Amino acid sequence: MVFGRSIIETLQNRFGMMENYNVISEIIARLALIFVVFVLFLLLYKFIPGHKIKIKSQIWGALFASVSINIISFLASFINVFSYSVTYGSLTALFTIMIWVYFVFYIIFLGAEINKFLSIRKKEKI
Repeated sequence: MVFGRSIIETLQNRFGMMENYNVISEIIARLALIFVVFVLFLLLYKFIPGHKIKIKSQIWGALFASVSINIISFLASFINVFSYSVTYGSLTALFTIMIWVYFVFYIIFLGAEINKFLSIRKKEKI
């Protein structure tokens, strides 16, 4: 996710692969990635809890988490770690990765809370 552009450019320049890769291909690749992450979170939210949960009730939290994580990863790709490395040393990359992981886990837990909130709200309406 973060190094996608540099991998594509390396494949195009060095190996002559992916000559037809353009904006439409990038959009399709991003949407496919969001879908794969969505399915992973849907399964995570379905099977991790200790009680039976319908998969249909986990859709909104998984959708939120998958889109949010892709947005966070997209924004993280713009951080220039090397410019901070001059000031703070080699721990800059570690610090940046730790912040990214913190945001990812926060989003995962927030998606689970969204699912819990919606299930409680649904039970109260009945």
